[in-house]
Parts: sequence; structure tokens; C-alpha cells
Amino acid sequence: MAIVRSTWTSTPIPNDGMLPAAEWTEAGSLPVPGGFLMVKNDSANVYVALDVVNDTGNDVGTADYYWFVVDSDNNAAITVNRDTLYSPWPGQTDRLGRWLMAGSNATWPAANNQVLASTTRVGFGPSPNAAVSHRMWEIHFTLSELGITLDPTGPAPIIKFGLRLASSSPPFILETPTNPLNDFADFHSIILATTADSIYPAGTAGIVIGGVGLIPATKIDADGYATITEPYLIQPDDAAFGGTLNLIGNTATLPALWAAGARKYKVMHRFGNTAVDVAAASWTPIRQSWANFRWDGTTYVWESFGPDPDDMYPMVDPALDYSIKALLFQWDSSAEPNNIHQFHIDFFDAASTTVSATDQTLTLRLDNELPTVKLLNILHNGTPVAPCGIETMTDASDGVQIVFTASDPEGALYDYALTVEYGASLSATIASDSYAGHHSPTHIWSGVTNLTLPPSPEEWAPPVTCAYLFRIGATARVTNGYDFPYGYVSDFRTVTLIKPFIRIIPRPFPPILEKLPFGFLAPNIIQKLVGQPEQRSEETQLAKATQPPGE
Repeated sequence: MAIVRSTWTSTPIPNDGMLPAAEWTEAGSLPVPGGFLMVKNDSANVYVALDVVNDTGNDVGTADYYWFVVDSDNNAAITVNRDTLYSPWPGQTDRLGRWLMAGSNATWPAANNQVLASTTRVGFGPSPNAAVSHRMWEIHFTLSELGITLDPTGPAPIIKFGLRLASSSPPFILETPTNPLNDFADFHSIILATTADSIYPAGTAGIVIGGVGLIPATKIDADGYATITEPYLIQPDDAAFGGTLNLIGNTATLPALWAAGARKYKVMHRFGNTAVDVAAASWTPIRQSWANFRWDGTTYVWESFGPDPDDMYPMVDPALDYSIKALLFQWDSSAEPNNIHQFHIDFFDAASTTVSATDQTLTLRLDNELPTVKLLNILHNGTPVAPCGIETMTDASDGVQIVFTASDPEGALYDYALTVEYGASLSATIASDSYAGHHSPTHIWSGVTNLTLPPSPEEWAPPVTCAYLFRIGATARVTNGYDFPYGYVSDFRTVTLIKPFIRIIPRPFPPILEKLPFGFLAPNIIQKLVGQPEQRSEETQLAKATQPPGE
């Protein structure tokens, strides 16, 4: 098995089947039989290039294809109906197909009407790996379709995969590892990047404390609220802070301090800020412990950090690679009082002598109080309907009203939405509001209390006879530095609403056709290599049988 580390891209890569150096030179690269696999990712996608430098025949649409087999649960074994084979759709090489594993060397057919968010494109031309024109494939996987969530505070996600590359001119089938649809034990690993190496745009980091999570310190106002209006990974809008907060060091300042002999530091903290509206306490060292994951060349290993008896934390070599890059301090704020908190950091050498650093004070507005959300009543003709009640509408325009509260005690409400769900995944929004319409210099919007919407029952009538779930949900205008908004609360009630009789004649559904991936003769019979009982990872003649019968 082999490991390749994906590199972060701040610019989405266009999926056009071509691999220009400007897009792929800095990608993670893995030699594979017949060529190279290159990979980058961002917060939404994994960009995979299969650069098949040995396939110099421009004969797309014949037997050229790939298998990208994913061990979805990373258990080194085939999990039926979960592990997945991705391949170009037979007859449509610029369409990505997804087939669930049905067992060893077997997949279920996939429906012709399958729709994926992930995409593929085929190309032919030069690449960073070879100047001679050759076959190239691009695959853009959405993280959501792979079931992956990037967490910049944890170890990097891993994609375990096997690969087959097939060509008709010159003829070969190449696999790595051998027989990837039969044995997942030696699958290769793609280690995803969780953030950019330099996580803050140029010029936005604080001089010592670069920021909080993904939020640069220069985007946090003197009163402790964060706002980012330009396009960015997250866009907090007058956001307070809450939860566990990562104070990230400036990636230019830390190496300079290390070179000057800094090996320890104190994190100084106080509650309040006399320059704003809270009397400030005195500065005192703050003591907390946390963990980070260091890359050891093969995997991420867990390391714990905490203060010594002198309230000092060990400074790590800035050249080392950690999953949370340049982490100085992880603050669990759950037990702290809401309002303003301030931090600054003092550095020391191994003998506890002060190492000079530019003074910086970071001010954060803390709010760990969740919104108050309550669905108080469902009204029909002005009368409350009991939960689980059954109510008959008088005519097509007869509707209901909802009485609810969506309020934040700290005045940091982001939005609320009154919605209804019914039937099979059907839903509608009855009313909503957000802080965008309530900006003020004080940053305060508390929301609503005992509000009745819609104003009249005719403004929302049930579309069909059904059981309805009415929900009021609200989100705090708070960030943990990685997510915004952060802190959702909801409440709901269900009732059954009966409409006047309407006869519905069901329409028959057309039959759904299915296909197997390239390289399959039947759901459990795959195309073998000529003269071999099993597939091997070397070039060989294609078997005569190719694509199974079509639709």
C-alpha cells in the first residue's frame, strides 16, 4: 500500500479533462501502474487526476476506462451496499457512475437515471508528468458524496482506494493493488488536507495570535465581534464566539521567535475590557490542556499539551506538521462567563528568560447561551389545535397560524425559520427573518417573542390531506472559528390536516433501466486478464469480451 497527501487548493479546479501545470504542479502525486495519480482538495471537493502516461492512443469511447474503488468505511474489507466503485458511465465517458459493491468481484447494477454531484472528464494531451500526449482522466468528488466532513481541529480524513486503468490502444489493464475488487487489505491512502498551509489571507493575521480558527485577528473588532464581508471560507457577520476556540499563531512570527530562542510561552487572560463596556480584571495566566495530531511521515499521532508548574506551555518547532497548524492555545470556554475576554502571549527561552515579541491583545466577545426557541401553539380559526390533533379544513384556502418564540438572551440571534414538513421529504418555509435586516452599531438583535405567523390563516393553507410537522428553528450569531452560524435550536409540533375531497389519479412510473460498469460481463463476472487466472498489476492483452450488453 502507498500513501499520498493531498494538497490544499484555494481555487476550484475546472473539470475539463486537461491537466495544466498551473493547476496540478503542487498536487500530491503517487506513481501508479501506467502513470500517476495526482490529488488536491478544498473544503468541498477532492480533485483527482489519473495521468495515464502509458496510454498514448487517442481512442476515447472504446475500452478506455478506470475503476476508482473506495473502501468507504476504511475497514480493509468489502462492505456490501456501502463500499463503492466509481467509473465512467458506459457509452458516456464524461459522466461519472457509482456502483455499490455486492460482494467480492461483484457490484449491483446502477440505474440509468442515477444523478451524482461528483463528476468526471476524459482528456488527451501533455501533462506535468509527460510532454507526449496521452490519456488523462479528471474526477471531482464532492466530500459530501464520499461521506467526508473536514474538521480542521482533528486528524485528516483518509480515502482508502484501489485502482484499475484500462486502455485499448495500446492494449492493457493495470491494477493497484492486485485485484482491487476482491481484496481491500492493501488499499492505498489519500490523506486529505484540512486547511491551507497559510490559513489566513495575506496581511490579515494578527502579529502574534494570527486568529481564532479560520478567522484572522484583524477581522475581529475591538468589541470582540468578528465580521468578514469578502469571499472566504466562512463569513461571520457581527459574530460572537463560543465553544472550544483555537488561538492560532502567526506562521511568520512563530518561526522568527523560534529562531530567537523561544521555547515556552504563557497565555495571559483577563475578563473584561475597560475600553469597551466591561470593567477589566487583572491579567493572570490561564491553564488548560488540549491535544493535537502530528504527522510522523506515515500517519498523524496524538500529542497532548498542558502547562508546567510555572504556567508555561511548550513551544513546538514551527517546521513540524500538525493537523491544527500553528496552534498556540485551545480554550474551552464553556465554563467562562459571557461577555468580553482578552488574551496576550508572553514568550520565554529554555531558561525562562523573556524573548521579546510584539505586544498584541486579542479581544473576544463570548456567548455560550443558546437561543430560546418554542413552538407555543397551532391555531385553526383562532383556536389552539392540540399536538397530534386532527383538524378538518373548510375549503381550499382555509389555513392555520403558528405562535412561536425565537429569541436570544444575549442579543446574538442570527436567524429563525418557521417551516412545515409533510409527505415524503416535502417541506415549505412559512416565515423567516435574519440579522441581515436588523444590523445596528450595538450588534444586538434578540429576535421575537410570542409572535403569530402568518398574519392571517389564509396566507398558508395545507396543500394536501396529510400529517404535518411544524418546526421553529433558530441559530445563534456565534462562531467557534470554523463554523458560522454556530448553535442551532428547534422545537416542533405535529397535527393532521384534512383537505376537502380531491381525487388523485396516480400516474405509472416508466421502468428504470440499469447498467454495469466497464469491465463487467455480469454483476459478479469481471473482465479477466488474458492468460491469467487473476488480474495482475502489469500490462497485458485485453480479453476479447468488453462491455456487457447495453440497456
